[in-house]
Amino acid sequence: MVEEDGVTDFGAVVARCFAAQGAVNGDKVLVAGVGPGWHLELPAAAAATPVADAPAPAADSLRIAWRYRNVGVRPDAPATPASFRRDWILTARMVPAARVEYAPADLDGVLTAVRRALAAPGVVRLVLPGFLAPLAWPLEAIDPAKLVPFAARLRALLRTHSDRLVVLLTTPTALLADAEPVLPLLRGLVDGAVALRPFTEATDPYKGSSTDQPRAQGLVDVLKVPVLSDRGLMLVRRGELAFRVSKHRFVIEDWGIPITADEPQPGSDIY
Repeated sequence: MVEEDGVTDFGAVVARCFAAQGAVNGDKVLVAGVGPGWHLELPAAAAATPVADAPAPAADSLRIAWRYRNVGVRPDAPATPASFRRDWILTARMVPAARVEYAPADLDGVLTAVRRALAAPGVVRLVLPGFLAPLAWPLEAIDPAKLVPFAARLRALLRTHSDRLVVLLTTPTALLADAEPVLPLLRGLVDGAVALRPFTEATDPYKGSSTDQPRAQGLVDVLKVPVLSDRGLMLVRRGELAFRVSKHRFVIEDWGIPITADEPQPGSDIY
């Protein structure tokens, strides 16, 4: 689950890239809660470019690297397939348009569409952009008496078809502010949850900054991690990661407070 504060819609970028990845891989893509032209907005895949060879490291660096070569490395960790490491041209559209199946924006209709898709072989990707937003979903969808059974049945399908079904939903927290128990309830029902905290004019940390580096557009809070959080591990991370949307990708990286123009540089005599 991807939560998002404010009135921005960065979560839509994540949802479109997720759906585009499935379309390119030949997965069956289901989407609910959006208009019939949503599939026309999926980004185009960027052409693969060879990676240039890195410059040879210095001798001291080689000695240090050799000493710590196995730190944090799992020899049995599988490599990420190349088909899941694509870049996207977010300003271009997929041509020809991706094949996407639209499910009705109601909880029972979504479950019916998922079961029908799983009846055929292949991987199924369910995308729920703006899940439970009042403009797209009926008001009774936020009723815990209906939401909890829906999530329980969906999780049962995910457990039964763990190698064939994957679900991504984005949720606008501002539109659900009045439905106070909904967000904590959703976090408890999903496998993983992150929150996008876009910078506003009042919270923009780049005011007066002189850096030429790419600027983050907000913070990313990790609220829940699949498997480990369900086992009781406290893996919440707030204020440690940031996101930015470039031409080719949605980037999440470590967050550091930018240096302002009035801040002394390292090694200067100004204190």
